[in-house]
Amino acid sequence: MPAMKKLIVFLLLLAVGVLVGLWWLQSSLTVLLKNEQEQPVTDIVVTYKGGRFEKPRLNAGESVSFRPAASGGSGLHIRFTDPSGEKREKKLDVYFEPEYNGEIVVTFRPGGEVVLQDRMNLH
Repeated sequence: MPAMKKLIVFLLLLAVGVLVGLWWLQSSLTVLLKNEQEQPVTDIVVTYKGGRFEKPRLNAGESVSFRPAASGGSGLHIRFTDPSGEKREKKLDVYFEPEYNGEIVVTFRPGGEVVLQDRMNLH
C-alpha cells in the first residue's frame, strides 16, 4: 500500500506541475527578435521596466526569443550595432503589462530599419 500512495502522490504532483506549466505558457508574453539582414546584428540590448535582455550577436537569418518579466506597465527600448558598425537605438511603440500574453516581433531589416509587430492580448 505505501507504494500505491507514493504513486498517487507522484501523479498528483505531476498533474499539478503540468497544469502550472501550461498556465505559465499561456499567460506569458514572448519577444521575438529576427534578423532579416545579410550580416549579423551585434550588441543587442532590449530594456523594459524591471529588466533587460542582451544578445551579443544575432546572425543573418537567425531569430531569438525571450520572455520579459516586466515589473509593471512597460514599453521596449532597443540598442544595437548594425552590420555597418553604426550604433543605433530606438524606443519601440509598444506597451504591455505582466498579465498580457502573445508575441511582440522585432525585425531588423537592411539599412538599420527596425520593424515592430505585436500580437498581444490581455489574459
